[in-house]
Amino acid sequence: MDRELERQLIKKAKENTAAFEELYSHYLPKIYGFLLNRTGQKELAEDLTSEVFAKALANISKFNDRGVPFAAWLFRIARNTLIDYARKKKEILTDTIEAFEPPPENREASATLGLVQDERKEFIRKTMKNLPEKYQTVLSLKFFEELDNDEIADIIGCQKNAVAVRVHRALRLMKKHLVGNPEFLENNF
Repeated sequence: MDRELERQLIKKAKENTAAFEELYSHYLPKIYGFLLNRTGQKELAEDLTSEVFAKALANISKFNDRGVPFAAWLFRIARNTLIDYARKKKEILTDTIEAFEPPPENREASATLGLVQDERKEFIRKTMKNLPEKYQTVLSLKFFEELDNDEIADIIGCQKNAVAVRVHRALRLMKKHLVGNPEFLENNF
């Protein structure tokens, strides 16, 4: 979404909550995808996504564009909502996951490839589950949501260089887990 259009929509949404709908429609798949990736549970991700947008709508008047994108503000709300949920439930998230992807165009040709890719994704998600939360978050934002380090820094509230360090450390820890499973590496990579 164009930053100028986003600013106009935010301004309208502050005056009329019905104008929030276009922002909601644009950011819903991104926030839902992030929460689905982190929770691994479709229904929970849907509930948390609803909560995120309810909080965003309730607090849209407090949003000030100080160079921080609206998306970063939403992802921060999503991250905090997820942390609050985990604290309340004291659960470890990300056990299983339903892929948040459109169905393949050619099911027959891609069925085998899809199974291999799903197996890889599941292994990566299970490996990520063993990492500290701050590393899980930064990897999810970087590789699943495809955000750049500036956007991630805005979301988690740190410097861009700190994001790069966290990504590096997280990938190093992931590598340790992957090296501990040579059969998977040989068969899939």
